[in-house]
Amino acid sequence: MKSIGVYSVNVADVNEVGLDAVDDSQVDDGEERPPGHAFIDYKGVTGTKQKKRRASLLRDKAEEHGWRHRPTA
Repeated sequence: MKSIGVYSVNVADVNEVGLDAVDDSQVDDGEERPPGHAFIDYKGVTGTKQKKRRASLLRDKAEEHGWRHRPTA
């Protein structure tokens, strides 16, 4: 599916819900990533309910920040 835009969260948002943000922008694995690219580490979270709850909280925070990028028509 074609992207309709991008929301984002920051490291503080991720830490607030008890997760870690991992900077992988300098990983040398042949993949190209933009500077500052990161992923959210859910490894320490057990149980599907807890994962969904934290993801939901992060979605709410992203929506509060508003669109990061939205293509023009």
